[in-house]
Amino acid sequence: MNLHEYQEWLKQKAEKIKEAKHKTLLDAGMHAVFHVQHKAIPEAKPYPPINSGHYKASWKWWDGGDENTILVGTDSPYGPELEYGSRPHFPPLSPIALWAQRKFGLSPEDTKETALAIARKIAKVGTKPRYINLGSQNEFQKILNQSVKEHLSLA
Repeated sequence: MNLHEYQEWLKQKAEKIKEAKHKTLLDAGMHAVFHVQHKAIPEAKPYPPINSGHYKASWKWWDGGDENTILVGTDSPYGPELEYGSRPHFPPLSPIALWAQRKFGLSPEDTKETALAIARKIAKVGTKPRYINLGSQNEFQKILNQSVKEHLSLA
């Protein structure tokens, strides 16, 4: 192999590595979201935030603004409260009432009473954090490492 052939080979190899890196990030993003939706959310403590499926479906991954970064998270309006908990506050009753009705199959009158009792408790003590995203960081790193091994071995 002469110098010109070697330079061409290096150029092709660099392009393959760049493609592999892009595929690695795409793959890692998809696997990270899958992990959150199917493992982290169902196993969240003190209890999993599973109700209508909106929160679970809101998890996505985004391009992080450069070729080396992806972001994994939720665009749910109540995502921060689930992740970090909340201070005592009086929450809106209608989402709690819908949850109570789905969860317990209550009558409309019992649903209102239950929602009010839950809202009073939140007003008194707030809500506990679930750390779904923060608790998944080690798993995200494993997913990325595995994806890197898979894709760069193909480059």
